[in-house]
Amino acid sequence: MASASTSGRPELLKVSGLATSYGPIRVLHVVSLAAPARSIVGLVGENGAGKSTLFNIITGLTKPDGGSMFYRGRPFAPQSYGEAFAHGVSRVFQEQSLILNVPVFENMVLSQERRYTRWGQFVDRRAMIRVAEKIVEEAGLDVDVRRNAGAYDFSRRQALEIARACLAPKHLMGIEDPLVLLDEPTSALDKKDETAFIDLLTRMKRHAAFIFVSHRLTEIREISDTIVVMKDGRLSGSLLPEAADEKTLHGLMVGRDRAQDYYQTNRQRDVAGGRTVCTIRNLSDAEFSDVSFELGAGEVLGIGGLLDSGKSPLGKAIAGSSRPDPVRWRLRIAPHNGRASANWSAREWAMCRQNDWSRASSRPLALQ
Repeated sequence: MASASTSGRPELLKVSGLATSYGPIRVLHVVSLAAPARSIVGLVGENGAGKSTLFNIITGLTKPDGGSMFYRGRPFAPQSYGEAFAHGVSRVFQEQSLILNVPVFENMVLSQERRYTRWGQFVDRRAMIRVAEKIVEEAGLDVDVRRNAGAYDFSRRQALEIARACLAPKHLMGIEDPLVLLDEPTSALDKKDETAFIDLLTRMKRHAAFIFVSHRLTEIREISDTIVVMKDGRLSGSLLPEAADEKTLHGLMVGRDRAQDYYQTNRQRDVAGGRTVCTIRNLSDAEFSDVSFELGAGEVLGIGGLLDSGKSPLGKAIAGSSRPDPVRWRLRIAPHNGRASANWSAREWAMCRQNDWSRASSRPLALQ
């Protein structure tokens, strides 16, 4: 395994032997890593590996039980997120934090309004607009900072958050080369927006250092200068991107090589040409329209999409727990109109709601 190199860049952040517990449960075990200036450190691991806890410690949200941190060569132990931000450390969370019903320029200087207050009560909006325009211009974003943040789509708001994290410390506090922690910022982006995000991050690397968490191993390998892998609260490896193929990363993340029969190929069978057990034709409702598909015996049909794309309303309509616009569709052979979920149970259907297994039907599906 190749060890990661800092390529001669000075260390912006150095973490040594961090450990912490929640009650009797140890969640970090002597974790050490470094983030060189103007670099991207990819951080990967399964859910529960300790990535978010590490970010919480770096940004002052959680206090470690042991270990030390050095930022710009000095001891660093922030007691709050505000203190971390004052030193130039910020975090872009998985859930966006822009306030949608206020202008972009106010979002860009959020929590720093006092810098634009005259005589303790008058806000200099023109000065706020000027600095916000500098931030978006330097980030290469075509944004009118006078418009409300909610006027822009999800991917553009994500770009604004990253621009704020990278450039606000410079323009508001005079801090060059800040540290930005990215906590799965691409989880809700499609491929086009993901590509735009990677381009933005490549540009922003001239202004900041990043620790980038993602479950998308392809983008981690594409954009990172160094890749650090965590497993069960420990560092299990540090690699250069060219040595970090997905098989190697998977082994470090889960502690074993992926088995040849991981996908149970020996139990799979060809279902082409089999009988159709469910047919949907032109199903429409307020949140989706003109959905058609057929489900064959033995098939698994995946329905994917971003948040609020209509996946859940579609599932509810098919299961009969909501009333879509009138439509005829077929379950097995008999034509049927959508009715209540209780009626569907008799036909051996079940619906499990997101994050709520307790409300799932216990009747097994029998679409075979």
